[in-house]
Amino acid sequence: MTARASQATDGRTARAERNASAIVDALLSFYRRGDYTPTVEQIAERAGLTRRSVYNRFGDAEQVALELARRQLAEHGPLYAAAPRPEAPRAQRIAQLVEQRAALYEAIAPVRRAALANAHRSPTIRRQMRELSRFGRSLVEQTFQCELAPLPPARRQTALELLDLLCSFEAWDRLRQVQRMGADAAREAMERAVRGALEG
Repeated sequence: MTARASQATDGRTARAERNASAIVDALLSFYRRGDYTPTVEQIAERAGLTRRSVYNRFGDAEQVALELARRQLAEHGPLYAAAPRPEAPRAQRIAQLVEQRAALYEAIAPVRRAALANAHRSPTIRRQMRELSRFGRSLVEQTFQCELAPLPPARRQTALELLDLLCSFEAWDRLRQVQRMGADAAREAMERAVRGALEG
């Protein structure tokens, strides 16, 4: 390949990457304002591109949404995966887990709400949500294994279900969106609820 051809290829690659980033950023801007089902035409207009450019890069709006979800996971995944040490004092584990979940949920809220709105028509989104839910549940179980392990099986299962619910995005989003609590108040409420579940 000649130097000129190589430069042309590099230029096309860079342009494709810029276009992809603009498309994903455009979709995120819709999500942030509460519009969870924009059309390809709307995404293209917001990105300053043609509809054909969007189709050439992603195929349809769902593929754009999946790319955004992948980027969100790459950016915020380490926060989700950072479980407290099981041997740490209970109060420290509770505070650390809730702090991590609150930070994560605040960061991913627009994309997560969009996923919930579109899950009914996307097997891929449903599968991703199930996988993330299972992973989050496993971290809750790992964090509180000292409290859960001594319980009889039926009671242990019930306690885990409750803790998983209390630490979920859905619980956080209800506190923030439905009950209109600020982030600090919502974090305190979640921490109190988890502490109560463990003490009960």
